[in-house]
Amino acid sequence: AAVATVATAVGSWSSADAGMMADKREQSEHERKLAEGQKFAADAFMKAAADERRRAMFGMEAKKAAQQSVGSYELLRTMDHDTSSFTQGLEIDPGSGVIYEGTGLYGQSRLRKLDLKTGQPVWTSEYMDKKYFGEGITIIHQPGGQDKLLQLTWRERTAFVYSLPDMKLIKTFEYTTETNQGWGAAYNAATNQIVISDGSAWLMFWDAESFEEVRRVRVHLAKKPIKHLNEIDMYKGDLLANVWFQDRILRIDLESGNVKEVYEFSGLWPKDDRPKEADCFNGIAVDHERDTVYLTGKLWPKVYEVRLIAPP
Repeated sequence: AAVATVATAVGSWSSADAGMMADKREQSEHERKLAEGQKFAADAFMKAAADERRRAMFGMEAKKAAQQSVGSYELLRTMDHDTSSFTQGLEIDPGSGVIYEGTGLYGQSRLRKLDLKTGQPVWTSEYMDKKYFGEGITIIHQPGGQDKLLQLTWRERTAFVYSLPDMKLIKTFEYTTETNQGWGAAYNAATNQIVISDGSAWLMFWDAESFEEVRRVRVHLAKKPIKHLNEIDMYKGDLLANVWFQDRILRIDLESGNVKEVYEFSGLWPKDDRPKEADCFNGIAVDHERDTVYLTGKLWPKVYEVRLIAPP
């Protein structure tokens, strides 16, 4: 009986020990992923500074071309924004009074609905599985059908599709891009295609029903490719794009990939005024009904509503 008792105790201890070891391994992997995502954000400024010195966009030829097509903006109002939101995508759902927001970082990625008038959250999802780093989002409008929201992930090559407005997961699928990463997404109703950015100079175009790639176009200014295209949204038949770690937005012709206009936002929230916790300018939501644009950044305290003023 004593032997049986010892064996039982050893067996129980072994099972508990194995469970603890599994939990530790899972926690360690979670901490590694989280640290990796945070390090990615923390190191981004240093990398961007090094890239700035050699980035083709800001070569002399590109500067001369850009100076001929630089637009301005009018600041209409500001709203409070949750500084814990590592904003990866913004999207207005017309007629609903809601801005959808997708956030990133491992263990901190989720979806939210923000009140269009106040910026306050009215709904927040559970955090995504900690193996996913959430990225750009877009709303796919289907007249007479089911509207959907598409969400990308950074390096996991996995997309999630939710029904609207109930936000029920209805589909997941794998995808490839030029870098095999997902950064930004924008639905083009005129072509029923989804435009995808992946941090490179390329834009991918997916069929909005099959999610199969249709074509690609390379973005350029003065014949120089523009890398690090990030959050995107449609604007009057063209595409607006953040450029990673730059306070500017590009207006891009989707057929040719040519940068038509450049909008400078260095004065919106000057870098010298930002605390070290604030990350880069990222987040574009076009209000097509009011002809305005909502802008923010990763871990920023404000959302800004502006009206773009085209170059003379």
